[in-house]
Amino acid sequence: MGADGVEKVRLEFFGGFGVKASFLSDQNLINQKSIGLLAIIAASPGLSASRDRIAGLLWSTRENELARNSLRQTLAVLRRNLGDRGADLLHCGRTAIKLNDLASECDVADFIACIRAGQHDRAVALYTGPFLDGVFIRDPAFEDWYAEERRRLAGMYLEALETLVHGDSGARRVHLARKLVNSDILRESSHNLLIDALAQMGERDEALRQIRSLEEILQRELGVGLSPETAAMKRALLRAPARRVGAATSPNIATPASPVLAIHPFACLSDDAAQQAFAKGLGNSIITTLSKLPYLRVMTFATSGANRARPEDLAALDRANATDYVLEGSLMSQGEKTRFTIHLIDSRTDAYVFSQRYDFSLTEVFAAQDEITLKVAVAINVALLQGDQALSKVCASNRLEPWEHILQASTLISSHDRACSPAARRSIAEAIRLDPGYSAAHTLMGWWHWAQAFCAWTNDPSASVAAALDCAVTANRLDPTNPEPHVVMAIAHMQAREFERAEEALGHARHLGQSHAMVHAVAANVAMFAGRPIEALALTRQAIRLCPVYPPWYAGDMAQAHLQLGQLGPAMEWAQAAIDRSAGYIHAHLFRIIALYEKGLADEAAATARTVLHLDPAFDAAAWAEAQPFHDRSINQRFFRALSAAGLPDRSSRVTLPGRS
Repeated sequence: MGADGVEKVRLEFFGGFGVKASFLSDQNLINQKSIGLLAIIAASPGLSASRDRIAGLLWSTRENELARNSLRQTLAVLRRNLGDRGADLLHCGRTAIKLNDLASECDVADFIACIRAGQHDRAVALYTGPFLDGVFIRDPAFEDWYAEERRRLAGMYLEALETLVHGDSGARRVHLARKLVNSDILRESSHNLLIDALAQMGERDEALRQIRSLEEILQRELGVGLSPETAAMKRALLRAPARRVGAATSPNIATPASPVLAIHPFACLSDDAAQQAFAKGLGNSIITTLSKLPYLRVMTFATSGANRARPEDLAALDRANATDYVLEGSLMSQGEKTRFTIHLIDSRTDAYVFSQRYDFSLTEVFAAQDEITLKVAVAINVALLQGDQALSKVCASNRLEPWEHILQASTLISSHDRACSPAARRSIAEAIRLDPGYSAAHTLMGWWHWAQAFCAWTNDPSASVAAALDCAVTANRLDPTNPEPHVVMAIAHMQAREFERAEEALGHARHLGQSHAMVHAVAANVAMFAGRPIEALALTRQAIRLCPVYPPWYAGDMAQAHLQLGQLGPAMEWAQAAIDRSAGYIHAHLFRIIALYEKGLADEAAATARTVLHLDPAFDAAAWAEAQPFHDRSINQRFFRALSAAGLPDRSSRVTLPGRS
């Protein structure tokens, strides 16, 4: 029912086509072309499609006027068949047709909205089968569109289901993994998730049976054997007959791999010299910007334009360099309009991660180049590295240069390296100078001020916390939809040990960013310092799941929470995982020192302390320990004792810690 109590028409496109409403006695009255018309609109952004697009997809073999006339006739038939109460289903304008969301509901629109909101359980429940399954509309343009749309929606479903598998455990994880396998029987990565879920449940024999089934399928359907990853899983299962696989005494921690992206030369489907120059310049711009993304390894081959490498040679280079993803693009023009189409492909499965199209005019070459570069870089950052949180750093002006400065500053701040701090502030200040209304820049300046207090790099921690709050307030005013200003407010209040106010700020952040990894990561920090380390572990794991290549400080948080719990082995493993990701991340070395000291390994603790002093010759153990905002100050004392015993200096006369020698 709608808000006014009027019954809505329910349109369903997954698993076939259906239309539900009590006042419709026979949905078979809706013919195939009407179904196609509704499907095109339902799958379009904003539930709206232009008349020309609909006519071009459903009657592509007819002249334009005949196609438009056929569209008018189909609309008239659809209105007549729906009756008086269904007539409000569509808003028909002169140039576009829109589904009236006050009179209709649609499973495709609901599915896409749930995916964007991170509501993966709900999205998976809505996907009851392939898009328009069993519906056949004879038109070559529609058939092409339908095949691509079906593939796109199926890919979104598989990604949502895979996210649920990664985030669950036990019997439900096995159930979800089986659904994933049944959705695409040739997708080896899905089989691997099921095999791992079975192994974690202790179902070794069932996991081996699944591997044998996969071997048969791959050989029969594709004529290939197991991938090296699956073969390694098989060997591990065969080596461990007497124990429950996956139930190791310490966590199996691996740092997230930096994906290797191969950028193929962009094709220019024209002999026009200006267009070929644009294709080459755009390629260089995208390469330069993507090379600045932290943890992404970029490889390039050949040059753009007409003289490109042979496709089979590029494929061989991809294989030789063990690339994970491939970026391909093409440029074409018609009249004054130019279209650039780009695809990101998973090299391991040949599946499309995303495909995007940009229409523009070459009259503003540099503006078009910057805008496309920014959109491509952000999309890759979302898909491969940071997840949805990458979107919160996009500037409203869509300018490339301020965004690149913030990207650079984020990397510098995340290093927790005193020597990098001045450069980080300069990058943020330059971003604000270029775009004073850039919310993410003011947010990051607040983060920078907080880091001065947290890392004990300032003589006035209270002033740094106040400055962080001021920056967050400014950022929130500039963009009230961005969760990150509230995240900064939360850590600033946490630093002042105002935990209730920190939780209040986190409530706002969660409301705005349920799928934002940093919201969960900072919530973990607040829980940890407030004295809830078990909750902190769970929240950090959620942050890791939401961030495909998580930063080293997530692993550091895991180490610190385990330290609080007295779990020294896991603390050391997570600290090492953070160090493997960033050798200069000083906090991870400190957590390792504390764990080594408390395990009685004094010599190793002292050796790690020397590494800390090499990284930061001005390090002050007392100042750092006091700067950690634990509600239980005995933890500050405990940390200080370990660092001091390992040989780290106490340089501060302004810090007083009980138990300090």
